[in-house]
Parts: sequence; C-alpha cells; structure tokens
Amino acid sequence: MVCRENKGRSAMIGLAKSFQRMMGHPVDHDANLQSMQHQLRHEVEAADEKFSNFDSWPKDEQIKAWTELRARVEELPEGVMSDARRYGESKTNPGVITRIDQEIARLRSGKHENGSALKSVQQNTGADMVASMKIVSVMERLVPARRNFIENQARRRGVPYAEAEAEWLSKINEKGNFSNISLTDDYRDSLQISGVSAQDQADLGQAGRARYAMAAMEEKTQTMLAAHRKANPPRPAIDDSHRLGTYTLPPGDGAIRCAACGQFGHEKKACPNTDLTDTLDAVSERSQILDKHQSILDRREMLASRSEEEIQAVFDAKAPGMTVAKFRAALERDEKNLGEPLMGAAAVQKMRRKCEKEGQAALAELKAREPKVSNWVESVSYNPNNGLLRVTMHPAKSGKTYPPRYFRARPEEVDELMEHPSIGKALHAGFLSKNKTVEGHEFENAADLAEALQETRCPTCGRWASLNSSHRCPVIGGPSEEVDQVRTRNVLTYQAMARQARENGEPVPMKPPTIFQSLKGTTDNSHYVVDPQTKQKVAGALRSGDKQEAMTVTEDGSRVWDTAVTFNGSNDDWHVSGHVAVWKDPETGGRLIGIDGQSGNAGLQCQCPAYQKNRRCPHVVAVGRRLAAKYEAQPAYRATRAGEPLRLQQEGLANDAASLPPERLSYSTMSAMRVGAMRDVLDAADTHGIARLPETLWPSRATDVATGEPIDPPTEWKRDPAQNPKASKAVDLANTGQVVNRIRRLSQSKTQLIPTVEPVPGGGFRTVMKKERVQYSVRAEPDGSIVLNLPPSILKDGGNTARARAMESHLRSTMGLPAGQRVIPHGIRISSDPSARYAALDAIAGDPARIAPTRMYAPQDGSFAAALHRGRAGNAGQFAPA
Repeated sequence: MVCRENKGRSAMIGLAKSFQRMMGHPVDHDANLQSMQHQLRHEVEAADEKFSNFDSWPKDEQIKAWTELRARVEELPEGVMSDARRYGESKTNPGVITRIDQEIARLRSGKHENGSALKSVQQNTGADMVASMKIVSVMERLVPARRNFIENQARRRGVPYAEAEAEWLSKINEKGNFSNISLTDDYRDSLQISGVSAQDQADLGQAGRARYAMAAMEEKTQTMLAAHRKANPPRPAIDDSHRLGTYTLPPGDGAIRCAACGQFGHEKKACPNTDLTDTLDAVSERSQILDKHQSILDRREMLASRSEEEIQAVFDAKAPGMTVAKFRAALERDEKNLGEPLMGAAAVQKMRRKCEKEGQAALAELKAREPKVSNWVESVSYNPNNGLLRVTMHPAKSGKTYPPRYFRARPEEVDELMEHPSIGKALHAGFLSKNKTVEGHEFENAADLAEALQETRCPTCGRWASLNSSHRCPVIGGPSEEVDQVRTRNVLTYQAMARQARENGEPVPMKPPTIFQSLKGTTDNSHYVVDPQTKQKVAGALRSGDKQEAMTVTEDGSRVWDTAVTFNGSNDDWHVSGHVAVWKDPETGGRLIGIDGQSGNAGLQCQCPAYQKNRRCPHVVAVGRRLAAKYEAQPAYRATRAGEPLRLQQEGLANDAASLPPERLSYSTMSAMRVGAMRDVLDAADTHGIARLPETLWPSRATDVATGEPIDPPTEWKRDPAQNPKASKAVDLANTGQVVNRIRRLSQSKTQLIPTVEPVPGGGFRTVMKKERVQYSVRAEPDGSIVLNLPPSILKDGGNTARARAMESHLRSTMGLPAGQRVIPHGIRISSDPSARYAALDAIAGDPARIAPTRMYAPQDGSFAAALHRGRAGNAGQFAPA
C-alpha cells in the first residue's frame, strides 16, 4: 500500500485511527482512510494545479510542518495515545512519532533508510501534504455514512441492523485485491443502490474494498427484494387518481374549440361540460318563458289602468292599423299559448332571480373548468405519500413525443406550484434551471427514481412505500431507532417555515406535536382487562396516567401525551409494563392511543414466551384495549407515528413526502463546495505559512463545569465531598485496573427495579418488580478504553428480555446518554482520556458532573463539513456505543 511506503501519510492514518479509538468510533479499514487521503488530494489539485507537483512544497517547509505535527502529537493529553502508539518500533506497525521521524529523516537526506533514492510514492506533493494534514478533520464523515448505508440495506431486506452490519464487516475485511474496482461516479451509479443519498456517496469513501462490499450487499438485497415482490406485487406510484391539473395549448392556428361550451382543447362530441351547458340552456329557456309572463302582465296592467280612447290614441300615433280589439285578441291568444297558469308579478321576479343565480353559478363553474393553458405542460400529477411529482408535455408540432419529467417535492411545494397562474413559469422558477432539474428536486440516482415510480409493501414496516431515499421507517437496532428521523425532519421543516413566515410578516405556523410526559399516576385495583382468547375478565392492579390530564393535554392537538403503565394480573403471565401515547388525529379530531413506543419511550411489553418471540401477545393487546377505553381513544396501528393521522395506516400508506429534507445538495455541488473550501485553506497557507496546516482535528482541554475554565488533565478521582462526606480512597486515573475496579464497586452499590420471575405458592410463576444490585460487565480494552455493558448472562439471549431492557435503560440514564441510544449489544465505551474516566466515575457514583471531558474540535476546518454540518465543531461527548 502507498501509505506504508510513504511514512508521512502513514503517520496521519495512524493518528486518525487513534482518534477514532479515543472517541469510541469503530476503527476504519486502512483502505478507506487511504482513499479519503486520495480524494482530498484530488480536491487540492482541483483547487490549484500548482500543488500537483513535488516542487510546490519546498522540503524545508515540509520539514517544518512535520516537526510541528510531531510536537502536537507529543503534547496530546495523557491517555489519548499510549507510548507504544507514539514511539513504537515495528516494521509493520511503528508508532506515529516514529513514522514522522522517518519522514523528516527522508526529507533531510533525500534517501530511504536503506540508502537508496526515494521513489515517487515515497515523496509528497503539495496536494499530498494538504490532504495528509486534513484527513483527521474529515474522518468522522465515514461513520454516519456507513451506518446509513447499512440501515438502508437492513430496511429493504426486513432484517435487524445487526445482521446487515455483520455482513458489512465480513465483506469489508475479506482478503483480496480490490484495486480493480472503479472509483468513478459512473461506477457508483451502476451499483443501482436506491436509498443512498448524495451526501453518503460523498462521505462513505472510495476504497475499492468498500465499493466491493457495497456491490455484494446490494446484489443480495436485490435478490431478497425480488422474492419479496413476487409474494407482494408492487403497484404504480402514479396513476390518474393523482392528477392535479391538465393543460391545453393556447389558441392558435389549428386549435380545437368546442361548439357547445366554447372552450379550447376538445370537440363538442367529447365535451366534459354537458351538465353545465344543459343548465345554461334550461336557464335560457326558462328566462324566455318568464319574459312571456311579464309581457302578458304588462299588457293586462295597461288595459286595466287606461281607457280605450287613451290606448287607441297611442296606437294611432305609434302603431297605425292596431286597434284595442286586436290588442285584446292577441293578449288572450298569448296567454292561451303560454301552456301554464299565468304567474303573478312577484312570482315572476322571484323566479327570474333564481334563474339568474343558477346561470351565474353555471358560468362560474364553466370558467373554473376552463382548461388551463400552457405552451409545453400537458398534465401534472403528484403522489403525496412518496413525494413523486410527474409532469407530462405536449407533443411537438412534428408529432414528436417527450418522456415525462419527474421531480421529488414536498406537499407544500406542490401546493405553491399549482396556485401559480402560469404552470410553466412556476416550474422553471422552482424546479428547473436551464431545462435541467435543480438539485433540490432530483432523485439521488437512476435506481432511486426507479423505486419512486412504484410502491412496494416495505419488508420492515409493511406499508406501501417507495423503497428509496425518501423512506426511513425505523429498523430494529439501527440509527433510526436512536433518533426519530421523522420528528427531527419535521422540527427542521417547522423552523424553516417559521423563519420564512417571520421574514414575510406572516403568522407563524403551528408547531409539530410535542411530547408531554405524565407524572400523575393512579392505581386502581378494581380495573380489569378482558383476555381476547378466553373472553374472561382478568383482575389486577392497573397503574396508568390520569385521564383528565390526558384529555386536557391533547385537546388542541399540539401535544402528544405519554404515560407509564403497569398491569399485574392474577395470572402468572399477566405482567405488562411500558408506555402508551395519546394524541389527536389531525384529520378526524378523534383521539388515538399507541402502545408501540410512538412517543419515543418503550411501548407495552410482556414477560410471556409469545411476546419474547413475536414482540406482541394477547396480554399486551388486552391491556392496550382497556387503556383505549379509559382514554376514549381508538387504537393506533403498530407502525403509526405519534401525531400521524390513522387514515395513512388504515390505507397502508407511508407518509414519506412530508418528511423529505427541506434542503438537498447533489454530489457535484458538494464536490464544488469542497474545492472552494480547499481554495480558502490554500489561501490561508500562503498567508500564514505552510507549516500552520497541521491545525487539524485535535482534542480540546478538559474544563471545570463550575467555572467553565480549561484545566489540566486530572490525575486522580475522589467522591464529591458534598455528596459523600466520608473520606474515600482516591483512584489513580492512569491505572486502568483501579478505574475498572472502582466502576464495578460503584455500579454494585445502587439498587434498581428489575423484573424478576418468582414461584407462586401452589405452583406456577409470576413476574414482579424487585430491587436488585446489578453486576455490570466492566472490561479494559488493549487501547486503554473501558467498555461498560450488561452482565453476560443477560446478553446471552440477545438482550430481548424485560430484565435486559430495564438494565439498559438504567445504565443509559446513569451515564447521561440520549434517550433511545442503544447499549445492547456492544456496551458503552469510555475513552482512555483521564478526564473521560473522571466524568464516567462521577456519573456512575451518582454525583453531579464536575469536569467536562476532552472533546474533539477543528480549529481550521476548511472542508465542506462546515456547510453540511453548520455549527458543529466536534462530537458530542466521550461516551459512545462500543
């Protein structure tokens, strides 16, 4: 490998892997890190060609850069890197400083350690130097990109995240030569992987080994999907029911016009407005009859109000030859020919107003039905469930036809499009640029679009969905279980909408539903549930939240109410516990209750074998029905999200369009951003000196929580005197054995409620909540980190028991980890840094945090991560999944 030949680049890869170990991330394969160096090198060369040759960085400047980097590595806080990793002597894996010293020696002598002249791969161009110095600051992109890819594979297969992850690790570590795998973007597209975003494509790395693993896993996923679709045939995502509007060509030579309604675009025999033209004809006919009624009434009034002499005088002056006798005869004839009884004057006026109203309504409807005109758009269709927008175009005058145009769009974007008076101008303003789809409305690749054109029953959630990058249903054990993707995107979308509303002086829209955690619990021993199998009542103590509070909190529809629930029935198997959520259906206004963790807390769980196998049992269903009756709510489906209307689940539809990210960048745009950012880095190098470029990702100093001031790394730990006045023996933080032993002792010193199965007098067993002292697993790793996990006896069955989940929740709460972060199966990794050990001991002891541990930061991060992850200066903490 080139990185082994080149000691400087090899040192940076070693440093990157050391930082990954320190922060608790899985260590990347050398090939992935090396490929990232190559990618960064190409970005430097794209930013300025002069850095592609060996003379672009003088040797003395390279020596300054490596010397400064060496000093920084030596100054790293104690515990970040062992002496062996700094100064180790080895032909295959020397220490980081050892490799830097070898690079400096080569630069000074111009020769290899064996006296031979240096090869080109053993020397560094200016681009190589910048890429080497920047590798650590961008390495964290690999972790989320890899997790997203693995979860996408698991979701489309319908398997747990752990199963897909195990396959990835197996493929990525296979032996073989993968240098023949293309690293071009065309090859990436040829993998036909739907659901992989452009950002993940940019971040996942370009190593042939990773490409091979992606291709092999996708091939297996497609095989499994083919079998799934054979049993569950897909359906088109767009049909006539999704059509929002049709458009006709503007009037011109040869334009077709209907002789009945006068509209362009159709002939009389195909007129779609016959109901309106019939109404207008009937109104016109009735108006003529009313005119006859009024004429008769007017002539009658004239005969009644004037003498015959006066009338005859008028006739002689204006209608010679007309006589009163003839006038009377004509009046009697017209009244006889009327065919209906003569109406009074008031009735005629009332009927005339009614006719005018009907005629005006018909004309208004006809105007509304008038085909909209467009020079090129023929129809617009939209699927609000997967976000697919289809636009068809008029054929050319020559008869040439054009394929439909497809866009990805959110519902509010489509509403704005359809409200515009000119559909063509609106499409060019928001969706097209120089007749090409703007990147924010593109699909990720051809496979992503192909999936958008059809809907399949998702193997994971069971809903009708397009299995592409828009579908993000939770996967067991995956990142989506740790973070509610939908709620996160909804919050981001709301923030963007609220910001725009404020700027435009418009009312701020209602916030998405928030979670209200109930603290009012009531126990009622008279409550019972009905066994759905035997139809018998099961007595027991049901503890759940206050009904009135639930009604009040959910009344306006802006909040989701969550409560803890326990039911200890008289039967041995009837022990159900967990959380339920209640919210208002945004469409019907009725209340819904979810028992499957819709609020983010664990849903109802049971100790019976049926639940352990299927995650559903009659006991959970029965308790859920009883609670639904209590809170006057309709049971939600298993996959329904909190705040979501029940109709979507009843129709089996995924609500993915509303959850599309409000912003999207294409791969080419991100590449251009990286090049632009790299130019800024190179300008800084020219201004401040090339030797300053080692300012890459480095650990910050630990800080005192009370004062916020940086402090030196602590050397020992003692209990907080305010919490434990008794003198306690100090722990040497440099002694891993002492830290491990104290963590074990502290974890045993506290009790927690654990579901326990115990025998019942007379035979049988039942599950009760008992206080226990748990012996957590605490082990030291070769790199100095410490992994804290559940006892091995609890993990042997995969951690799918109530005991395991209760212990996991307690450990997560103790360590201050985010709600939903998984501890099972790999545990929590505590960094070898002394400040991280100090903070962990405080947390396990139950004392308030006194030290904020060392964190990673990028003082000069010119990469495009600043644009994609605005405001993010490092990771969130020292405790990460192991």
